[in-house]
Amino acid sequence: MTPFQHTQFNVDNTALVLVDHQVGTIGWAGELANDDERKQLKMWVRVMARFAKSAGMPVVLTTSLEGEAQGPLLPEFKEILPAEYAARIQRTGVINAWDDPQFVKAVRATGKKNLLMGGLTTDVCLVPPHCRPSKRASTWWPCWTSRRRAPRWRLKTHATCCTKQALK
Repeated sequence: MTPFQHTQFNVDNTALVLVDHQVGTIGWAGELANDDERKQLKMWVRVMARFAKSAGMPVVLTTSLEGEAQGPLLPEFKEILPAEYAARIQRTGVINAWDDPQFVKAVRATGKKNLLMGGLTTDVCLVPPHCRPSKRASTWWPCWTSRRRAPRWRLKTHATCCTKQALK
């Protein structure tokens, strides 16, 4: 695929992947300056999860170090996505989700070529997985709306990474 080709995302060919939406992390993520921003992020993540569930889209949830400061996955997922919550991939210190074989297996098991990914932070949750084209689906799109903002330097990093991978 060239950088100028377009892939149609729809509920039949797309999976939702949510990375590290954890109780502890959301409390100290530097990109979320106050409680209102944390509440807004949670609201958007719940909206995405409910939409995916109602549309029949597969959802993969993953966390890192739930027993540490990052804490457990947001409890809202247990109600909205009970099966996915129970099957979440609990990474044990693996920062880049694509470096965890169980995560890769879960994403591939969806059978979907397109991934809609949301992460608590851009630089840790979204950019590293995107820079692994050999392990990811054919098309990946970040959920910027699930976050307060995407700082310019992070957008530049993401754009550079995307461009390099697309041109290979």
